[in-house]
Amino acid sequence: MFRQDIKTRVLEDGRAEIVDPDIEMLPLLRSINPEFRIRRARLKNFSKPRLMSTKAHIHPLNRHDISERSTAELWTIHDAALNNGSSAPARGEVTLLDLKIELARREIQECRLCGRGCGVDRLSGVRGHCGLGADAKVGECFVHIAEEAPVNPSINVNLRGCGLKCRFCQKHELLDPDGPSHPLDSFLWNHLRSKAARSISFIGGNPDESIYAILRFLTDTPTEFGKPIVWNSNGYGSRTVYKLLNGIVDAYIPDMKFFGKTCSRELAGCDNYLEMFTSGIEEIVEQDVPVLVRMLVLPGHMECCNLPLIAYLAKYRRKVMLNIMGQYYPDYKLSDRDSVLNRRPSHSEIEYLLSYAENLGGREWLISYMKTGMGSDKTEEAITI
Repeated sequence: MFRQDIKTRVLEDGRAEIVDPDIEMLPLLRSINPEFRIRRARLKNFSKPRLMSTKAHIHPLNRHDISERSTAELWTIHDAALNNGSSAPARGEVTLLDLKIELARREIQECRLCGRGCGVDRLSGVRGHCGLGADAKVGECFVHIAEEAPVNPSINVNLRGCGLKCRFCQKHELLDPDGPSHPLDSFLWNHLRSKAARSISFIGGNPDESIYAILRFLTDTPTEFGKPIVWNSNGYGSRTVYKLLNGIVDAYIPDMKFFGKTCSRELAGCDNYLEMFTSGIEEIVEQDVPVLVRMLVLPGHMECCNLPLIAYLAKYRRKVMLNIMGQYYPDYKLSDRDSVLNRRPSHSEIEYLLSYAENLGGREWLISYMKTGMGSDKTEEAITI
């Protein structure tokens, strides 16, 4: 495993906060608090990775056939395979995963994988807003022990680059696509065999823009691989990304950031965040996999973003779970005009949002109230000691 520098902070009350703690820190955490336990809960609807069925689904085509077919024809074959759910005769040499890779390859030739819709040919080396080419770059890889309980602990494959680039980004060290990195290739599987982890998460940065490289990487998945695949993204991906992930991903963890265009424009330079987020949610809730939505609470954005986003998501409360996260910290590209964001959210703000969400849909859809049987019920990415 390999990491960037581990963030630690000393809070006003004298406690220390460890951001994104990994499995190597477990002895230290237990030396400070012998009662510390890693939170775990059952991941619904998971028995084996969906990827394995997708890799085993053979089509009566050869590789020359898929290169010659139109994109519309390939999508028709792709969708029929997903709806059919069984393998075609094994005389072909093309799997459903191969079809997804070819479709993803064509997507990055005129890239609109995220809401920026740059339209550049990344396959030829032209870079758009995310700054990425055709290959994926891994900035960090480690076993995270403070993820949502149904996927915790998880091997986090933190990818460089992101099309959204919020000015308050909590993982801003991964936004630079040209920073220190390792290639996402078959050798990385040597780092992904931890018996301590219960899942593998593609995260970042943001993984959506690297879907072509990730799908190619998954062709080398070991036959004994048995962990669920988690897609942890910024909620700004195109619907095409989620269609390509259908049959690959076993759980989604999208962010839920902005409701109003003014906020998304000022903090991320885009007007269409809500449009992209709602379109993505509509797609993934129909894939019959767990959807665990994260909402990072931003100070001063309760009325304009937090409350209306919760109200919107509540209509899916039987299909999604919501994690209201209070660990925002002002340590990136903030200026004097962002004075409202130059503090952490208060305890009262978090409790108000939890109460509001509970009134809309009950406690059972809130991860913050999930009973795990171990440790605290509150799920955060940072551990305070």
